[in-house]
Amino acid sequence: MRFEIVPDLVKERELILNNGYIITYCSNWKKVLRSLFSNYILSEISIMKKQAQHTIKYDLRFHILNQKIQTYLFKEGIAHGNVTIDNIETETQKFPLCMQHLHSVLRSRHRLSHYARLYYSLFLKEIGMTLEDSIAFWRQEYSKPHTCTSVCSHNWQSNEKKFIYSIRHMYGLEGLRKNYKTPDCNLICTGISGATYEGGCPFKDFDMSALRNLLRASLTEDEIEKFLRNVSIKDPEVLCTAFLKLVRKHDVNDIVIKSPVQYYQRMTN
Repeated sequence: MRFEIVPDLVKERELILNNGYIITYCSNWKKVLRSLFSNYILSEISIMKKQAQHTIKYDLRFHILNQKIQTYLFKEGIAHGNVTIDNIETETQKFPLCMQHLHSVLRSRHRLSHYARLYYSLFLKEIGMTLEDSIAFWRQEYSKPHTCTSVCSHNWQSNEKKFIYSIRHMYGLEGLRKNYKTPDCNLICTGISGATYEGGCPFKDFDMSALRNLLRASLTEDEIEKFLRNVSIKDPEVLCTAFLKLVRKHDVNDIVIKSPVQYYQRMTN
């Protein structure tokens, strides 16, 4: 079997490569077949979107079927995207505002508070960042001196083993070996709060000045003014969906964004 057929397993180094072909043991057949099926479905969805956009959009049956397939694949933990330590600055333009904000804070302060770091790490994992790149990414930031506004004073040099263990834990390689997920919008909106927490939903937790500054990275001043007229009368998920439609500049069907990963998936599909 050619290696291109199961790129996700090859990327995670779960299979042996020999002259462009993969070699696997019988004990791995379930995993290989699951990967084959998922990759085939994703490929067919991509073809269907290119060749039958009108049908999917206006035939409710196909739209519902497409949503169910996407939900199934998402629940199975399929990585959406291929974010790396080299392309992350470009990819952040496709992140929802909550994750754009965490990335910006991290780059400026070189630190995040515990839950902000946890949520951002899980998000990067689910949108395709490998374990190796994740370790390199956090090492890069936490090896730098923290700023006076940072709520975390840990550094990589003194806590390397703990950091690596924590990252491996999030990837399901330590502890209970669970497949941890990025919190959805509901948890982000109702969960952690406090003066030292940098996260939260910009459409719910940020004041108008902070939200306006965050929007400037993606919208013109005219678009911002038009958009902000609706902030006080819409719930955060509806506003996030409206922001997605503004940035994408074309139709994304009648959806409501329910999680940061779903937003990124819509931006990249």
